[in-house]
Amino acid sequence: MEIFLALVITLAIEVNIFIFLDRKNIFLWLAATAMNIVLNVSMNIILLFIKDAFWYYFTLSIYEIMTFIVEGLIIYFIFKYRFIKCLLVSLIANASSLIVGLIVNQLIINMTMMIIFIIIFTIIYNIGLGFVTYRFSRNRFSD
Repeated sequence: MEIFLALVITLAIEVNIFIFLDRKNIFLWLAATAMNIVLNVSMNIILLFIKDAFWYYFTLSIYEIMTFIVEGLIIYFIFKYRFIKCLLVSLIANASSLIVGLIVNQLIINMTMMIIFIIIFTIIYNIGLGFVTYRFSRNRFSD
C-alpha cells in the first residue's frame, strides 16, 4: 500500500508540473506518467529492502538525483524542448514530490489516513488529466 501511495503522490505532483512545459500536449502528459510509473515503482521496490536509515536516505538521495536527470533527458529527447528547461522542470517536479511525500509519510498514522491521501492525490492527478485533455481537444478540434 505504501508503494501505491508513493506512486499516486508522484503522479499527482510531477505529472502536473511537467505539463507546464506544454499545457496542450497530451502526449507529454502520457510520457510523464509512464516514466514516473517506471522510475517511482522501481525506486520504492529497492527502498523496501533497505532497513538501515542511513542507507535508506542515501539510496533515496542518489535515486532522486538520477531520476531528475533521466526524466529531463527523456522529455528533452522525445519532445525537443530546450534542454535546460527540461532539467529545471524535472528538478522542480522531483523536489516537490519528494518534499510532499516526506511530509505525507509523517502525517500517516493509520490505514484510513493512507486511503484518504490516496483519494486526494488521485483526484489531483485526474484534475491534471482533465485539464490537459480539455486543452488538447480544444486546440486539436477547434473550428
